[in-house]
Amino acid sequence: MIIMIIAVDNKFALDTELGRAKRVLGLFYMSSCPHCMRFMPFFETKTADLGLPIVKICLDDYDNSLWDDYNVAAVPSVILFENGKVRQRLDSLLGKCIKNEKFATWLQENI
Repeated sequence: MIIMIIAVDNKFALDTELGRAKRVLGLFYMSSCPHCMRFMPFFETKTADLGLPIVKICLDDYDNSLWDDYNVAAVPSVILFENGKVRQRLDSLLGKCIKNEKFATWLQENI
């Protein structure tokens, strides 16, 4: 199964994508974030064969309501949605990226 990665940057677009499938994996990121840019290739490799829709949510605008809507304090952050609701999440800490090993373990435990 080929899963297309969809990029969104607003609540309406994200809600639309979340309504298309029972389970959706979301990556919240900023294009200017060096941690995000290092994490993204690993994220894409590890999620390529999951069989889940993947949505990349760009938060380049600090005024974007998605920061608050999903309580994103730092990027990258990964959220597994089920029926449009947050089921599980893995968040970065300010100034510290998600470790590749931690993400791989999180995937095994939650997907």
